[in-house]
Amino acid sequence: MLIFMVGPSGGHLFPFLRLAKYLRAKNIELPFVFAGWLSPRLQDILLKENIPFLQLPLRRRSEGKASFYSHLLLSFLRFFPQVKRRKPACIISSGGYPSFIGGMTARLKGIPLIIYEPNIVPGKANLYLARWASAILTGFPETSLFFPENKTTTVGIPVGNPSPPPKHPPTLLILGGSQGAHFLNTTLPVVLRETLPPRFHIVHISGERDYQQVKELYANAPFPCKIYPFYYPMDELYAKTGYCISRGGAITLSELSAWDIPTLIFPLLTSYTSHQLDNAYHFKKFASFAVGKEDTVKIKVKEFISSPPEKKNTVKRERIPEGEMWKAMERVLS
Repeated sequence: MLIFMVGPSGGHLFPFLRLAKYLRAKNIELPFVFAGWLSPRLQDILLKENIPFLQLPLRRRSEGKASFYSHLLLSFLRFFPQVKRRKPACIISSGGYPSFIGGMTARLKGIPLIIYEPNIVPGKANLYLARWASAILTGFPETSLFFPENKTTTVGIPVGNPSPPPKHPPTLLILGGSQGAHFLNTTLPVVLRETLPPRFHIVHISGERDYQQVKELYANAPFPCKIYPFYYPMDELYAKTGYCISRGGAITLSELSAWDIPTLIFPLLTSYTSHQLDNAYHFKKFASFAVGKEDTVKIKVKEFISSPPEKKNTVKRERIPEGEMWKAMERVLS
C-alpha cells in the first residue's frame, strides 16, 4: 500500500495521477490511496480514474491562522488512524501544507517518506521534511542543490504524450492553473479587447471563483472565445493551442514546454514564495517563453501578440518521468 499526499492545487495532484496511471498501465499490482485536500473538480478526476481518495478537513492559510492550524491538527487526528489501519509501505508527498500531515505521520510511525519537488526552488514544506525523507525526487537537476546529495534523484516532470497539433485557427490559451488566476481573469479580457486581432480565438480557464465575472468581461468581444471554469484533460486543449498566457507553475510550464507552445508568463509573487518567478526564468532559457511583470501586462501582451517567441523544438523525452519516479521509489520499497 502506498499513500500519496496531495493538494490543494492540480500542480500537486497531476504528477502523482500520471504515476498512478503508469503503474496501472504496467500492471504493477500495488494498492494505493490519495489523501489530502482537493477541490470538488479535482476530486471528480480521481473518481473518474477510480482512484480512492481520503479528503482531510484542511483550510487555506487565507482563512486565518486559528482556523488553519486547528484544522491541520484535526486532519492529523483523522489521518493517523487511517495509516495505522492501512499499514502503508511508504508515504509519498508533493509538498504544500497537506504534506506536513503525511510527513509527521511517517516520522512518528517509522514509515519511509518520499518527497517530490517539481519546482526549481523547493517549497518550505519539502525543505522542512527533507531531514526525515528516505528519498527526495526532483523535477530539475538544479533543485538537487537544496537537498542532501545521498538522498536526491532527478526524475523529471510527467507531461503526458505531446503530439503534433492539427490545423486550427490561431488560438490563445489563458491559463492560471487548475484554480485559475484572479489577476489574469480580471486583467486580460480588457487588455485583449484592445490588442488581439479578430482572427484569433480565445480559450480562457478561469477557475470556479471568477467564472461568471470572466464570462461577463468577454461578453460581446470582437473575437470568438470560450471560457471554462476547469478543463481535463489539458492535452485536448494543448493540441489546439497556438499561444498561451500563463502563470508560472512548474507542472504547467513543463507541459507547455513539451508541447512547444510559445508562452508569455506572468509569475505569481506572494509574501511567502517567489518560486513561480524562478520557474519562469529557468524555462525561458530553453523554451519558447517570455516573462512579464504584472505592472507591464498591457505592453507585454501587445509585444507577445505581435511578435511571439520563436518555437525552439528543443525538448526531447529521452526518459519517461513516471518510470524514473517508480525506479526511485522501488529502491526505497525494497
